[in-house]
Amino acid sequence: MSNAFSYKAGLRAESSSYDGKLLNTGAKFSNNYPVSLFPSIFLSKNLTKTDQIQLSVTRRFQ
Repeated sequence: MSNAFSYKAGLRAESSSYDGKLLNTGAKFSNNYPVSLFPSIFLSKNLTKTDQIQLSVTRRFQ
């Protein structure tokens, strides 16, 4: 059995730009969001041959 520790890290980039029109009123709208970065990291540690503990941390938007 190995008490191996492992990790994975990542980085995601997102942006959006859109225009719209409400069908019921004809009102127009738009949104522009610049590029945002979303890092993440995943950690894991083998406890026994069949058990593992994991931790993940990610940045999200709301």
